[in-house]
Amino acid sequence: MLRLKLDVVTMVERRPGEIPKEIPRIPIAVPVILCPQCYKPMEIGGKVDVEVGEKGFLKKGTRSVPHVQYRCPTCGVEWKESLARRGGGCFIATATFGTPMAPEVNILRRFRDKFLLQNHTGEMVVRSYYKLSPPIARAIKKSEMLGRVMRILLIPIVKLFNLIYKKH
Repeated sequence: MLRLKLDVVTMVERRPGEIPKEIPRIPIAVPVILCPQCYKPMEIGGKVDVEVGEKGFLKKGTRSVPHVQYRCPTCGVEWKESLARRGGGCFIATATFGTPMAPEVNILRRFRDKFLLQNHTGEMVVRSYYKLSPPIARAIKKSEMLGRVMRILLIPIVKLFNLIYKKH
């Protein structure tokens, strides 16, 4: 028995398991970013390419990384969120502050993107974090007390990073 499926996106008949000739464009999900100044949702301005410096063990260079550009309609603050490495996230901070859109999580993301991912050692730290942190984040979600302890530990770090980024 042979069944034919109609591919809604390309409007062609195809057999089950057959690869379509045109691959449909799939929209990506981008996070809602809250303004670090006024804590209101920022508007998406568009996609921009940012030249990012890379430091290797023996050489230095740059590469172009796509970013989503955000702008706060209230206070005018601009923010660029990298589209590279979209699979990983701030697991522990998200579990601690309850949402990936929390301003504290945004500040920690910025530290990851602007500092840790700019050198080989930082990339190794981030990779290790992505491997080790999911079980820790699950424990934080289950325990209200552990969440409070993590907030007490993370808030001074977040405030320090926020002060550093306000100066630059």
